[in-house]
Amino acid sequence: MYVDNEANEDDESEDQLDEMFRDVGEEFTDRSNELDELLNDSKLPLWPGCSKYTRLSVILKLFNLKAGNGWSDKSFTTLLEILKDMLLDDNELPKSTYDAKKILCPMGMGYKKIHVCPNDCILFRDDYKDLHACPICGASLFKTRENVAGKLQHPANSCQWTTFDNAFPEFGQEPRNLRLGLCTDGNDIDVFLAHLIEDLKSLWDEAYGNLSGYSVKGHKACPICEDNTYAPQPLTGIQVYERVECINVTFGKTQKLKSQRGKRSKSNVDVPSNVKSPWKKKSIFFDLPYWKTLDVRHSIGVMHVEKNMCDSLVGTLLDIKGKTKDGLNARLDLIEMGIRLTLAPRNGDKKTYLPPAAHTLSRKERISFCECLRGVKVPQWDSSNISRLVNIQDLKLVGLKSHDCHALMQQLLPVAVRGILPKKLRYTVIRLCFFSNAICAKVIDLDKLDELQNGIIVTLALLSIR
Repeated sequence: MYVDNEANEDDESEDQLDEMFRDVGEEFTDRSNELDELLNDSKLPLWPGCSKYTRLSVILKLFNLKAGNGWSDKSFTTLLEILKDMLLDDNELPKSTYDAKKILCPMGMGYKKIHVCPNDCILFRDDYKDLHACPICGASLFKTRENVAGKLQHPANSCQWTTFDNAFPEFGQEPRNLRLGLCTDGNDIDVFLAHLIEDLKSLWDEAYGNLSGYSVKGHKACPICEDNTYAPQPLTGIQVYERVECINVTFGKTQKLKSQRGKRSKSNVDVPSNVKSPWKKKSIFFDLPYWKTLDVRHSIGVMHVEKNMCDSLVGTLLDIKGKTKDGLNARLDLIEMGIRLTLAPRNGDKKTYLPPAAHTLSRKERISFCECLRGVKVPQWDSSNISRLVNIQDLKLVGLKSHDCHALMQQLLPVAVRGILPKKLRYTVIRLCFFSNAICAKVIDLDKLDELQNGIIVTLALLSIR
């Protein structure tokens, strides 16, 4: 005599469901409607005439398959859509993971959160449930906020916030006031911002280089310092406006480049012939009545700075073509400045030889660097899988995103360079990473900003001589 094992398993599971519903008793009387729906789903055929599967049994089998193979909710939804389309039109299969979870929700067990002493002395339950501190060690049930007086934790702690409130007291005292921070790029962005500026002006009455309108290339690359690069005296908003008010710009990608004195420049920028200025446009934000009063009208994104630093640092260490900052032109610049002459390029019959510098890594050291990063494992959501970005064959990192570079500069690079660089150079690279870590802190001590600035000046100087 042969027995259909699968049929018996289905019958047995159905019997177990019936027993489960009988055993819950009065404990789940408040959820009787949900349990009734679950019981009905356990008896509802997957399609009319189907005797092997019910709506509930097939969902349980599919969820077991999902959990055993690590499928994502998105892939499981795709599977349900395909199966539902393959079955008869009047089938009862849910069409998404969300719908399937709703059917299984009544089977879940409830839970209750119970607070615990930070030192694991007691649980705040029974006689302790109304206490706000541990009776044994005295630790508070609640987290205490750090005193951030004199520290920069939010833009409201900055001096510009206070200065603006003092200049416009009615705005500062209005609890519903709104301060807009805009992140953007593109020289023609003013075209798209025109409508926003009109709205901001109406509300008031009742991106770095491209956004500020400044040319951020060359020796005068800072719109705050302008000519005074070495001893900066920040320009006020009024001073900046005086420099840009006579600049007229025609926006659009159809504007062609023309040659002036051997250099390519934008033909859509109209600057009076008697004015010499690195500014390339008047920002549309100057149409706002309060824009000239701001101490800081534009800033740069820390994540983008970190990515540029990381790309240059890793590219130079691994000698990645197109990424390294140590090339023929850099060596020729050393000759022109009359420094580090031992690193001057040497011309051969067919090739030019560049003597190794302190940062030049051997193939063995580059392999060690890449294998270190390939072996890194980070907590979930901390960063992407860095090991997948390491190309051990070509000895380079590929596909680095801004957040990957952030993780490298903050945590991983100091570890990766410890065994491959000379001590002095290693110390300098770690100093640079520590600076990046300091300016990305949640709370910054204002008294230490000058110390950080002086420190990064020293670090940059060390990079130039080592």
